[in-house]
Amino acid sequence: MIECLRLGIPIDYGVTPPGRIRLFCFDDTLPFTAYSTDHTLTEWLKLIETTRASIFGPANALRLEACFSTSQRRRWLARKWITHVRHRMMNKRVVGAEDLVTLLPIPAASRVSVYDVKSLRRYDFHTTTIIRTILHSLMINSYGIPSPHEPKNPYTNVPWSYGQMISIVGQIISNLGQRHRFPHYLLRAYRNANYNIKTFLKTAGQDLKISAAREFFGAEDDPVTKEIYGEVIDDIYSEENPPVGWKVVVELVKKRMLSAELMKEWNNLVIAFWLYSNYKIFTNPFWSYKEIDDHYRLLNRRSYIWWRTQPRKILPRVSTAFVMPASAAVVTSAETIQHV
Repeated sequence: MIECLRLGIPIDYGVTPPGRIRLFCFDDTLPFTAYSTDHTLTEWLKLIETTRASIFGPANALRLEACFSTSQRRRWLARKWITHVRHRMMNKRVVGAEDLVTLLPIPAASRVSVYDVKSLRRYDFHTTTIIRTILHSLMINSYGIPSPHEPKNPYTNVPWSYGQMISIVGQIISNLGQRHRFPHYLLRAYRNANYNIKTFLKTAGQDLKISAAREFFGAEDDPVTKEIYGEVIDDIYSEENPPVGWKVVVELVKKRMLSAELMKEWNNLVIAFWLYSNYKIFTNPFWSYKEIDDHYRLLNRRSYIWWRTQPRKILPRVSTAFVMPASAAVVTSAETIQHV
């Protein structure tokens, strides 16, 4: 029992089970069943309506409703007073006065403060830093497959609670709004999903898959990425009637020996083909499989012509691991360049 100043009534703040409300009623003229036990808020409202329609009459229902409202008001005043005392205590134990990234003092206009009741500390973050931390957890992927995690406190490695996430996102929106900026679209989707990872994965799954594919294939030096990148290239060229010079182009793309402009187009093509093969998702600038197929043939021709215009010292050694299908036929004409 906690004696709350200026309330004049003891508040039961630790005995009542979570999600239930115990009515502090000392009016013996009310029905005993109205205050003999604790109920949820819905049960209390239903009990008031039942009492209003019972033999006790509407007068007792009004008195019960008034007693319930008074009890709730006193309870929340007590919680507000306790929260004020805790905040005053935690404001003296601040963690993160300096930004985690820049190690510079955080300006007041860019500060996001989070109170942790368990550790009785206040954690401060720069708006940009906390956004990056949250997005990093939401955009975690495993070999291009999205696997979002709940955002965590970088100081304690403990997931943020529901109330803390509401406070954090609210402060982020406020700070960005002062600069006339919008939050990241994934952060808005996570907020619309009520900070539930499963719901977030369902509603923003397509964006997460595209982001995961781009991040995975963006790690060009990773051995696993190189292996899967080569497999996707082989799948692209596994169609019948591969274009002229396909063996040389395959080796050039796998070894990344083409120009930066051509390699960028090949990377976009690989990501688009991989997304379509696994998820049947199209991404900019390809909105149909025919566009992917047409662009791959055009890109193969451009890459082959580029190779023919380069000195022979960059001629790749054609591997025999990839064999042209027996049904494939190389079509040549006066307008194409034949590779011997």
